[in-house]
Amino acid sequence: MSDDLDRIRQRIDIVDLVGQKVTLSQRGKTWKGLCPFHDDKNPSFQVNRELGRYRCWACGAQGDIFNWVMETQRLTFTEAMHELAAMAGIKLTKGAERTTPSQREAEDALMALALKFYREQLDKASRALEYCEERGFDRQIRNYWELGYAPSLGDALAQRIKKEGLSLTLAQSLSLLDKDAGGSFFDRFRGRLMVAIRDERSRLVGFGGRILGDGQPKYINSAENPVFQKGRLLYGLHRAKEPMSKGEPAVLVEGYFDVVACHRAGLTTAVAPLGTSLTEDQVRLLSRWTNQVNVLLDGDEAGLKAAERAMEMLIPAGLAPRIITLPSGDDPDTILRREGADGLKSRVAEGKSGLEFRLWLLERRKSPESREFWQELAELIAKNADPLQSETWIEKYAPRFPGVKDALAKRTALREMVTSHRPAPAARSRRREAPKAPRGRRMFTELHSAEIRILSALTESHLVPQADTALREASLWETPMAEKFRAAYLRMAPDRAPQEPLSAWIHTLDDEDFKSFLAWHADKASLLDPEAQEKEIEGAMDRLRERAEARRLRDQMVEPEWDTEALRQLTDRARRLKRGDEAKSETDDDLFA
Repeated sequence: MSDDLDRIRQRIDIVDLVGQKVTLSQRGKTWKGLCPFHDDKNPSFQVNRELGRYRCWACGAQGDIFNWVMETQRLTFTEAMHELAAMAGIKLTKGAERTTPSQREAEDALMALALKFYREQLDKASRALEYCEERGFDRQIRNYWELGYAPSLGDALAQRIKKEGLSLTLAQSLSLLDKDAGGSFFDRFRGRLMVAIRDERSRLVGFGGRILGDGQPKYINSAENPVFQKGRLLYGLHRAKEPMSKGEPAVLVEGYFDVVACHRAGLTTAVAPLGTSLTEDQVRLLSRWTNQVNVLLDGDEAGLKAAERAMEMLIPAGLAPRIITLPSGDDPDTILRREGADGLKSRVAEGKSGLEFRLWLLERRKSPESREFWQELAELIAKNADPLQSETWIEKYAPRFPGVKDALAKRTALREMVTSHRPAPAARSRRREAPKAPRGRRMFTELHSAEIRILSALTESHLVPQADTALREASLWETPMAEKFRAAYLRMAPDRAPQEPLSAWIHTLDDEDFKSFLAWHADKASLLDPEAQEKEIEGAMDRLRERAEARRLRDQMVEPEWDTEALRQLTDRARRLKRGDEAKSETDDDLFA
């Protein structure tokens, strides 16, 4: 796999890749821009083309092309590798590919043929076109959402696949065809308006079909297969992920045409499960792109129960849901047709928080005259972490509290009931953890100046042998940060110094801080000639040896068996070493000028 990664690195230019999302301007050897990972006002984001690295010196975000794709597209490493390989036109070797290139190409060819076939058939099917017109799907919308039509003829697609010389057996495994008892292939989808289903990376993985006219089931999807796993897909995510990544909350709806209706209204983050209740995998997909979800399901009792289940899955995953309650019998499409885009948007903007929705459901399902209503109300309010918000709800419901006439007594009774349902507060430590500061250039302040000089020598090929010698001398290194960098270097080069330039081996280091340190110094051209640079490194090594000797002497001075004269001599020697080190420090150039 390492060969595959190297080929991808060689083929993908990190400046071009990052430049697709960030406006970059060249500054010397590097490119700068506003960091996409935090609210950056002054350009603190830097990209080094030669080393294939990016780094934000404000928030600490850093990495290579694989990290970039993982972070900006919310992919795993394997997914990012496949994405970049496809971008670079590289076929991954066996072991890196989950399927052979020829198999994937054959699958994609069959799916593309089926989509082309369905879209051609739609233009010939007057009944399907009439249905589209009724739903407001003009040609532009049909093309954008890749709508098609599966004719009622039993084997029209099978015949087309056979004519094109593609595999009927593979088409069956992709759920395009079925086989009868006699062994003949026939079309799985017949007499249905077809919807193309793509995964979040826009690969065509399946189809959904809505029957036109009477008949059941109204909707069917591709059957489960290695390419299509509906519990791991969200319809429309390939189009919704971009606005989600810019901070817009997701809109979770019930079906394909609800997604289409929302996008038509300008709610371009709408997605839908594929005929199933929301799954954990689908929640994880959402969490890659957003931390807020507007749940916009049908207004009937089944839709409310589905919204309740969705909320119970979203909150533990760290997603903040808001529930939009539509009138019974309505869905996003009917609202769009009756109230227009602004009407649908305004309803989404009026969504209820999780607690508001639970309280609203409680009032629908139980009478305020019952004790159960007030017990459940108190439990719900008690779970709310915000005391001011809890008090607001107590004030709202207290006037209706039964059995008490005085307004103050009503509030007091309800407040006590809420308090009784709160868990006892956990013991809190008096110690407060200091917030973690971004690493940025601060890592350099954790190193001695002589350590910085030697470590930075790794960026110059002619100085690497000297730096390597120093890095293999364990007693030289003083600070924890230097020890960390030294350990990372020796893991990368356990036996000898690297012979290749820095750009060839920096990505093999397993310490991100060390990579950033080297990338920063690689951009700083030395004004000294090579001979002077070598002397500078020798001087830094001498200083570290002197400091190591001073530490050794200090350790010896605490030994009880030393007599007074010996201690005096050790003390004088330690002072001379210290004075010499301080004098040399005064002549150091400003490393960050």
